[in-house]
Amino acid sequence: MNNQDAVVSILHECKRVLDHLLLETPDVSTEDKSEDQRCRASLPRELRTLIQEAKEMKWPFVPEKWQYKQAMSPEDKTNLQDMIGARLQQLLVGKATPPVPSDIPKSDK
Repeated sequence: MNNQDAVVSILHECKRVLDHLLLETPDVSTEDKSEDQRCRASLPRELRTLIQEAKEMKWPFVPEKWQYKQAMSPEDKTNLQDMIGARLQQLLVGKATPPVPSDIPKSDK
């Protein structure tokens, strides 16, 4: 048996085992089901809704809904371009000015 035949044989065996596992129904006890229901009931309503929507694949992708703010404050509306533009000339002058030798730390060699 060459390597290719061995790989084919192993892949067929893997597929057979997977097919067998897919046909088996999971043995979930009544106790496990009631524990699952208790845990779900303890979750906030919004989280239960998100989990249900994810299970039903209602979203083309899973948005991180919990990250979005409900209300915007003035700080959230800050335009970085305006902030940088207001001090750009000052920043450029500081960049163009060479350091004075007294500003340069001396190395201890």
